[in-house]
Amino acid sequence: MSSWEIHHVDCRGREAVVEVGGQGPDVLLVGTAVPMAWTRPAAEALTRLGFRVTNFDYGADHPSPEYRSAVEQVDDVVAVMDAGGLVSPVVVGLSRGGITAYGLAARHPDRVSALVLVLPVAPFADTLNIAEPEPEQDTEESDEAFMLRSLSRLFSEEFLSHHYEAAVSLATTRPGSVDRLERHQEDTISDAETVECPVLVIEGGADQIVTPEHPRRYLRAIPDAEHVVVREAGHGLPMEQPEALARLIADFAAT
Repeated sequence: MSSWEIHHVDCRGREAVVEVGGQGPDVLLVGTAVPMAWTRPAAEALTRLGFRVTNFDYGADHPSPEYRSAVEQVDDVVAVMDAGGLVSPVVVGLSRGGITAYGLAARHPDRVSALVLVLPVAPFADTLNIAEPEPEQDTEESDEAFMLRSLSRLFSEEFLSHHYEAAVSLATTRPGSVDRLERHQEDTISDAETVECPVLVIEGGADQIVTPEHPRRYLRAIPDAEHVVVREAGHGLPMEQPEALARLIADFAAT
C-alpha cells in the first residue's frame, strides 16, 4: 500500500479531504459523491504504475451545509488543484464525478491534459434523468436480504463473498457531497460546452447503476473519444478490478 499524505482544502466554505500518493505524472480522481474507499483501490493501483495520484471527497461525516450539484463542484475541483499545485493532470471522472470532470475540461481546458470518464453519468439534459430504478424492500424481505440484493447491483457475487463487510460499509456511509443524489435537481451542461483534450470513455458492460445511454451520450458529444467496454464490469469496477482499470487509464495517458 502506498503512503498517502492527507490534506484538507477549503472549497468555498466546505472542507475537502484530499489524499496524495505516489510519484510521477499527475492523475486527479474525481468522484465527489462517494467515499474515497470506492476509488482508493484504483488510486493505489495507479501509484504502482508510476503516477502521482490525488484523490478526494468532502469527507463521509461532513455536515453538508448546502446542496452542490456536480456542475457546481467544478469550482471545488479547481480549488483542490490549486492547493495541490496540479497544473494539467490527467483527470479521471468516476460515476457522478464524470459530470464534474467533463465540466472541468470544458470550462478550464488549460487545466486538463486528458480526460477519462469511468462508468460516467452524463451531464446533458436529454440523459441526466435516465437512471436505473432504485431497489425497494419487499414487505417480507429481511434487512440482510435486501442489503445483499442492493449490493448485488454494485458488486459481483465473488467480490461480495470476500469483501462483504467493506461493501456494506461503503453502501451505508452517507456521501459527503450531498445528503441524497437526486438527478432531477442536477444542473446540466449545454451542448455548446465542448471538450477538446483526448478523451477515453470506459463503460461497464454489466453496470446496473448507470444505463448505457450515459456513455453513449458522451460519445455523441465527443466524436473523437476512445471507447472501452469492460464487459463483465459492474459499477463496482474501481474496487473489483482496480488493476485492470488502472492499466486502461495508464495506457491511455501514455498516448
